[in-house]
Amino acid sequence: MKKTVEKASFVLKDYENNDKKTKVEVAIGENGGLLIRPEGYGGCYSKDGEGTPILLDFHEGKMYLYVWSEINRENPTHVIDLSPALEKNYEGQERS
Repeated sequence: MKKTVEKASFVLKDYENNDKKTKVEVAIGENGGLLIRPEGYGGCYSKDGEGTPILLDFHEGKMYLYVWSEINRENPTHVIDLSPALEKNYEGQERS
């Protein structure tokens, strides 16, 4: 896991079965990205309990979401440019 600056832990509940819960750690990485590590999930070269399969990153003026959904792959399986989700791009009816 990359060196972190700040860290917080949360418990997510299964919305269909509140008896099922999982812990999620969220941290700010040394490069400023938001690292998200659900308990039991990791990365290709990470030690157990240290991998971060989800990264929210801001660079070159854009927000990106990186997901490593396959633990045996070094590179992200999904890279999503969130620019189309900017509120200024909304074309529907006025929202309240």
